[in-house]
Amino acid sequence: RSSSQDPFRIYAHFLDMTAMPEAESWSLQQIVIPSVVKWYSNVLRVYNLEENWRLSQTTCSSLVAVPGDHQNPGLPNTDYVLYVFAVNETTKNYIAKGGFCALDGNSLTNPTAGFLGYNVAFYTALTPEQEIMVARHEVAHALAFSPSLWPYFRQPDGSLYSSYTTTVTQRGHSVTLLTFPKTLARARTAFG
Repeated sequence: RSSSQDPFRIYAHFLDMTAMPEAESWSLQQIVIPSVVKWYSNVLRVYNLEENWRLSQTTCSSLVAVPGDHQNPGLPNTDYVLYVFAVNETTKNYIAKGGFCALDGNSLTNPTAGFLGYNVAFYTALTPEQEIMVARHEVAHALAFSPSLWPYFRQPDGSLYSSYTTTVTQRGHSVTLLTFPKTLARARTAFG
């Protein structure tokens, strides 16, 4: 990796989008996803990969077949690949879902690939602003905000957190809360 932190380079790779009407697919591919990728690139800095990004596995989760050229020779000027696709799942009530599917395997265990899947059955009547917010939200899951990634979060000194959640009862329901110091500070600022 590079010795200095630079903008995060996300490559959005579009897979099967045929389940989605052409106008919505075009908007996602030409406007929504590029703007979300640009936004994350502006707000996140990383030690960039100096060699081609490569994925050794053949699938991303069970949802995506990884293209052969993503394994070898890989992709230049890339730190993370986001696989984007569309499905029509009328029996499942979600607009979109995102998650990670690969970790770099070095001592930091950073996500290096993820997916963003749109469910056409419920992806209707969104304003352009809502489309961008849905994509940002799901990409956040693909990049870091996933319970299975929390054990890899690091303190400023590089060590892992020994504790990062607590379970409480709120309004009669058991709720798990994040307890990372910055998360708590921001919540206290926002909600008093």
